[in-house]
Amino acid sequence: NAVATDLMGGSFIEALRNALVLQRLGVTVMSGLVGNLAVPKQSAASTGYWVAESAAPTESQLTLTQVTGTPKTVGANTDVTRNMLYQSSVDAEMLIRNDLAEVLARAIDYATFNDAGAGAPSYLLGISGVNNPSVSSAGSATYAEILAFLSQIAADNVATDGGAWVTTNEVFFNLCGLPRHATASAAGFIADVDNSTIIGRPAIQSESLPANTAVFGIWRHLILAMWGNGLDILVDPYTQSKAGIVQVRAFMDVDILCRHPQAFAAMARNPQAFA
Repeated sequence: NAVATDLMGGSFIEALRNALVLQRLGVTVMSGLVGNLAVPKQSAASTGYWVAESAAPTESQLTLTQVTGTPKTVGANTDVTRNMLYQSSVDAEMLIRNDLAEVLARAIDYATFNDAGAGAPSYLLGISGVNNPSVSSAGSATYAEILAFLSQIAADNVATDGGAWVTTNEVFFNLCGLPRHATASAAGFIADVDNSTIIGRPAIQSESLPANTAVFGIWRHLILAMWGNGLDILVDPYTQSKAGIVQVRAFMDVDILCRHPQAFAAMARNPQAFA
């Protein structure tokens, strides 16, 4: 028990956040939650009216709704051998901590962009209201088609300042080879491999996304909610005691909430779009 308590030190959550693609994108993180989560959201604004002198404007009301979340449990398991226990070194502890952090981070990232099944959060690409721009097939995406990701978001009255891309590696490097204009090589390429940008906006690559996927978003509108202290540890020295192995299980209760689906544009429904 003493080994397990020291093993999973307080820096685990920091390690988890460093491994998360979501954290790098700048999502809103809410931690230490207790009970179900309800985030107020203005779904419709009141209306202004021009009126003549001494006339009263038509009465209108803003409409409020809620974006709700409940804990979804994600877990990881690792075995600690007798030799590692004997070492009891900082390096060994860091290895186990980082391994668990990486596994949980990948599970959370995957569930954000994919249908991870029963018990998982609602995934971003399946939320109604996310923009779905059209892109040409056979890897011939044009500069105008890529700009449509931003223009569709802007058309929904969402400022695109501070937005960022997340794509698979294949999509990003394919866009690095596509010129902005077919007859003007000086205009450069759609993506910049040296600065890791797409049309000048930051781009992060992740294999947690479905194949041939590109997403542009204003990521502060996506909420990563964490319940409790963020991490529960279960140490089992008995199940494999004959082999001298201690099992360490890590659990987190999280949910993914989207305040404004219109703040995102995703192309994932045409598998040939970035082939």
